[in-house]
Amino acid sequence: MSLPASQGRAIGSLLLRWGPPFLWMVVASLLSTDGFSGQQTGRYLIPLLHWVFPGASLKTLIALHVGIRKGMHVFEYGVLAWLWYRALKWGEPGWRPQAAVRAFLLAAAFGTADEIHQSFQPRRSASAVDVGLDSLGAFFGLGSCWILRGEEEPSRKASAPGGVPPGGVWLG
Repeated sequence: MSLPASQGRAIGSLLLRWGPPFLWMVVASLLSTDGFSGQQTGRYLIPLLHWVFPGASLKTLIALHVGIRKGMHVFEYGVLAWLWYRALKWGEPGWRPQAAVRAFLLAAAFGTADEIHQSFQPRRSASAVDVGLDSLGAFFGLGSCWILRGEEEPSRKASAPGGVPPGGVWLG
């Protein structure tokens, strides 16, 4: 027994819309396990950093390792907020501030839940600083979405000189 074509398309559309943010949350949850603790990532990153920067002191290599790990919070939650924004504004043209606020709140809430999850991991700990970095990443992710998409309606963008909106690159 198979689904009618219209139901198959509807399911496919739902998966394309909501699948990416949920899949990214699964990835983020895996990254918050003991396998990706500072101790574990340091086993690989510090030797790699030493190879890239052979003259760097151990103190410098550790600082770089911490910086990379904290930077990943910003990146990870920037992508998550962008994916939530994409799903929430699905099919609506132009910049949607209400969808952006919701995407930010969803990403920040997940960042908080992720830190709580880490508090139950033996080699991890919860950190309010990390929640702040997650929220900063969500803000940057949505800011980049606004810059790249602009704030005008598509019909006005298409009529802009060269088809490029003021202050951004036309992405659709």
